[in-house]
Amino acid sequence: MIGAIQTSIRDLIYTHGHIDADAVDVRFARPSRQWVEGLLLPTINLYLFNMGENPDFRNRGPQVTRNERTATIKMPCIRVDLSFLVSTFSSALQDEQLLLWRVMAVCLHYAAMPAALLAPELQALETTLLTKIARDAESKQIFDLWKGLDLPPRPALIYTITVPLDVASTLETPLVLTRSTRFSRT
Repeated sequence: MIGAIQTSIRDLIYTHGHIDADAVDVRFARPSRQWVEGLLLPTINLYLFNMGENPDFRNRGPQVTRNERTATIKMPCIRVDLSFLVSTFSSALQDEQLLLWRVMAVCLHYAAMPAALLAPELQALETTLLTKIARDAESKQIFDLWKGLDLPPRPALIYTITVPLDVASTLETPLVLTRSTRFSRT
């Protein structure tokens, strides 16, 4: 699932950001000094640094589907936020800033991942994948992230995509149409 999401994000950046794939890399790596020194092309990096349930979409009630003979009881999917630290790397500071600006513009333009860019397994979910860029209060953790990665701070943003996670199995049970109560004497 995460691989399909990364592919969709990469396609969004290249296609809707009008960025040439031969001139700029889009990667999903943990940045380190050694990694940065090994880059050959200007690079947009999206480092997945946090995953957690999004309580705004919590729905604990089961979904019941009935047919003639059975009822299917299924717990709804949990929504999970995947948070990426988005940063750019280039030998020229202006190129880094231009790339980050372009990525931010594309990400802000789409409040949901365009369905046409979703991998088949994501399209099968029949759910909108919501996206957002962190606001000021949320983005204060960027400095701590750079410190934890042992790299000097640089311009970056936090991009979050909300995806469904099916943690429950489907249960099939016989459909009960009537109830009866029996009494007996002891």
